[in-house]
Amino acid sequence: MPGLGRARRRAGLPQREVAQRVGVAPTTLSMWESAGVPVPHAVAAQLEEMLATDLTELVLPPAPPAVPDPRPLRRLRRQAGMTQREAAAHLRIAVGSLARYEAGQRTVPVSVIRRMAVAYRRPFDEVLGHSGHQPVPLPPGPSWGPADLPEAIRSLRTTAGMSKDGLGRILGRSGQAVRSWEATMRRLELLFGLPTGRFPS
Repeated sequence: MPGLGRARRRAGLPQREVAQRVGVAPTTLSMWESAGVPVPHAVAAQLEEMLATDLTELVLPPAPPAVPDPRPLRRLRRQAGMTQREAAAHLRIAVGSLARYEAGQRTVPVSVIRRMAVAYRRPFDEVLGHSGHQPVPLPPGPSWGPADLPEAIRSLRTTAGMSKDGLGRILGRSGQAVRSWEATMRRLELLFGLPTGRFPS
């Protein structure tokens, strides 16, 4: 009886009292309300009278929420079938931090967004967009000149959630050397999946 809990709350009766009146344990009443356990016909009639309702209302499923959850990160977590505690463990952050990220009270670090994408099995760009981050746009044109390189690399690096030092480690360079892009052009094209020749020689 999916509507039983709704009718009971509307009547202002606690589960324990209703359970006592119909002669069952509170856990049984709870299972009738939420777990889809069938209610004996005699008890159903007794519940109708006690709650001043009819059987039709008691068997109606709850109405779907009218407005989708405005917290997209929470929605992604729930679609992945995770509780806040489980997700926080996967993301290696505190449950309170995750709650604040989901409520939009705190900016989500890109490193956490990257872990969310993996844990929630969603594309990085989707999670990035839901977190309020806007990727830095790439320079226009089919290829980039030397003056475009700092902007292009910064955009690719920040959208990928990498620091200069992190990118340097992946490329086998120091964080300082990341500023010297000419020596690593081809490796960057491979790393970011760009067509060969996108960076100038």
